[in-house]
This record gives sequence, C-alpha cells and structure tokens, in this order.
Amino acid sequence: MAVARNSAYSIASTALPLLITIVTVPVFISTVGAERYGVLAVCWMLLIYVGQADFGIARAATQRIAALGRGRAEDQIATAWTALAASAFMGLVLAVVTYVLATLYFAGPLEVSEEVRTELLASAVIMGGCTFVVTIFAAMYGCLAGRAMFGYSTLGSFVGNSASQLLPLACALFWTIDLYYLLLATLLARFLGTLPAAYGLWKEMLRGHRVKIARDALRELVGFGKWVMALSVTRPAMVMADRALIGAQLGAIAVTAYAVPFQIASRLQMIPRAVLIVLFPKMAELGPEQSRAAARGYLLLFATGFAPILIGLSCMVEPLLNLWLGNELDERSVLLARILLLGFWFASLSGVMQNFTMARGDSRYVAVLYVLEVVPYLAVLYVAMAQFGLPGAALAFSARYAVEFIIIGFRENMIDWRFVGQIAASLGALVASVALHEILYGWIASLAAATILGGIAAANAFVLLPKDFWQRLFQNFRRSER
Repeated sequence: MAVARNSAYSIASTALPLLITIVTVPVFISTVGAERYGVLAVCWMLLIYVGQADFGIARAATQRIAALGRGRAEDQIATAWTALAASAFMGLVLAVVTYVLATLYFAGPLEVSEEVRTELLASAVIMGGCTFVVTIFAAMYGCLAGRAMFGYSTLGSFVGNSASQLLPLACALFWTIDLYYLLLATLLARFLGTLPAAYGLWKEMLRGHRVKIARDALRELVGFGKWVMALSVTRPAMVMADRALIGAQLGAIAVTAYAVPFQIASRLQMIPRAVLIVLFPKMAELGPEQSRAAARGYLLLFATGFAPILIGLSCMVEPLLNLWLGNELDERSVLLARILLLGFWFASLSGVMQNFTMARGDSRYVAVLYVLEVVPYLAVLYVAMAQFGLPGAALAFSARYAVEFIIIGFRENMIDWRFVGQIAASLGALVASVALHEILYGWIASLAAATILGGIAAANAFVLLPKDFWQRLFQNFRRSER
C-alpha cells in the first residue's frame, strides 16, 4: 500500500539520522565542549523552525497539488513552479531576518564566553544562507508530497539530516572547533540534502515543461498559506523561546542539558510524524467522512500504540543516558527527558488533529489558535522557569501540546468520554513514569517499572486495536488510489 510504503520511507529518513545522533552526540560534546554544543543546538533549532516560516508555501503546495489530482497535471506543474518561485523570494527574506535576529541574540542576551560570542557573530551570515537552503528544500518536499512521491524527498531529508551531524563533527575532529566553520559545514550538509529532491522534482514533474508562474495558483497558495505562515511563525517562536530563555537566564551549558533530551525525544516523533506527512495529502483527497474516520483511527493508534514505547523509554531513561553519555551526562537531563516524552505523546495527538483540520482547507483555525496562545505560553514559560528552573521549561512545553490537542479535539468532536476512557491507561502510565522519577534510578528499578507500566499500556493497546485495524484504516486510502 502506498500509505504504508511512503510512511516507511519517511520513518527511515528520520530513524537512520537518529542512530547517527545517538552515536555522535557524546563525541561531539567531548570534542567541542558543553558550551559550544549548547550554542550549536540553539543554531540548529533556529534553522529548523525559521525555515518553516515560508508563508506556508510548502504545505499549501502539498494541499493544492493533492486536491487537483493527476487529471490536472498541467495545473499541478504550474503550481510547482509557482511554489518554487515564491519560496525563493521568501527564502531571501528569511535569510535577512535570520541574519538580523542571530546577530541581535548572539551580541546580547546569550550567556557565552567572549571567544564563542566572536565566533557566533561572524557566523550570522552562514545562518542566513542555511535558512535560504532549508526554505527551498521545503518547497521541493511539498510539491513532491502532493504527488505522493516521497522517495526523493525522504532521501533528501536523510542526506541533509545525516550530513548535518557528520560534517560538523568531522570538521571539529580533524580541523577546528570554531563555530564559523562548524556552521559552514551545516550549510554544506543542507545543500547536499536538496540535491535528491531537486532531481526528483525535475525528473517526475518539471522536465519538458516551461517555467510558468500562475497567478491563480499564487493566489490559492497565498490564501491557504497565509494562515499556515502564521502557524509557521508562531511555532518556531514558541519552540525557540525555551532555548532563548534558558540561554539568557542559565547559560549555554544549561541549554545543552535541555537540548540533549529534547533532541532524542523529538526524534521519537519520527513514527507519528512520518505517518502524518503521508496522511496529509491523502486527507486532502478524501471526502469529509472518510477523512474523519481515518483521523479517528490514527488518533487512537497514536494514543495507545505509541504510548508503550514512550513509557518504556521514560522508565529506562536514567540508565540509558548514563550508558550513552557517561561522565558527560548532566543529571538534570533525566527528569527533563521524562517530562518531554509526555509532551511528545500529546504532540502526536495534536498533530493528528491539526492535519485533519488543515487537510480540509481550514488552516485559518489552527493558525489563529497558535497566534492566540503565544503570549499565554511565553508567560507560563517564564513563570515556570522562575519557579522550577529547567523542569519548568519542559512542563510548559508539554502543557502547550496538551492544551492544543484538547481545544482542537473538542472543536472537531473527536474527544468524548469514550475516548477519554480508552486513553486513560496510557496517559496514567506516562504520568506515573514522571511522578516516580526519584526512585527510577539504576537498571533493576527502571526495568521493573518499564515492565509494569509499559505492560499496562501495551495491554490497553492490544484490547483497543483489533487485528484488522490496519486493513480497515487503509481501506479508504486504497479506494482513493484506484
């Protein structure tokens, strides 16, 4: 099935870089030091999220190309050319914005040594270049996703994500730990990642067709994308806010203590994210009831089937992090990892609801919700950090995704008492793995808790997900592919 195959492509493009991250992070920290790695974590996160602020062109291209269908190939191609041109313009704008923001942040509030600050200020122009490349790649990915051609784009993601870890590390090991050159290696890595996507887009869609910038396509892309843009601007602002506040209040070493568990926990989103990437264009093709049925199925899958993995890791995080990082481990990272894993469970549920709402063309609602929650979130983040330090930042992050899921879920009539009862065991076991933090140290206690709590969640998933679950869930998609 195309959905399963494309999901596998997307998972592989994230899973393999995750393995590279697991292997390289201890070496990276020991080579460049905790301060420089913390700064790099801030820069990488900035590139990931600022690159999404492309006026929603990439997501709009996916939605429009999928909705047009292959019967209107010429309109699809015109949409692709228009999306690439619009993204090139936005990429230039974002490159300038990134340069200015990076210069202001590096020169002022970030608590680092003067040597590191000098290197960072020289690197601001490299950050701008990285943003441009990331924006162009997003547009290519969006166009290919609209045609369900995930092979080229996921290969590009794999190359870019892997090289972004390996090239800077190679630079640090064999040449210099100067942040200017480490970020220059990141720019090269991101450029290499665009090549497979560019080749696939040219071969499968654009070859033999003249460049055509269609005004009607641009209007529809902007009309849909302006709300996605609001979503894309507020999302990075909220994600970067914790890193920025931690760096300003507690210093770059504290950023490393937060970024390491965040990086690993966020990569565990590869399974739900991979499925949702493939699911979005399919939901855009399906009728309202078919789309709603698919969303309900995936909501239950992520709520119950994803939970045992997160619970097991939450219980085992202390011995695993010690085994992984050894003396480089900041003990604060253990509790942070447990709270963040809970947050990413809510994030997977929120992702289903967002995809369902936006695939139906209602990007406005999700965008407005994000805009309205910025100020309350920043206020909660500031107060939580003042009261609880680093765990406060993780708690604020997790609470934000929980609130988003609840609000959209009620609005779309996806949350009722039956659903609450279905997910109660999974949620309870996840919360217990955080609440038992003080006693979950060492292999024996951690394994025992993982077996008991993970077993409860796994049994709940086994009962709720029937044997023919996947067959019924993909039935609508197979019909749409015929």
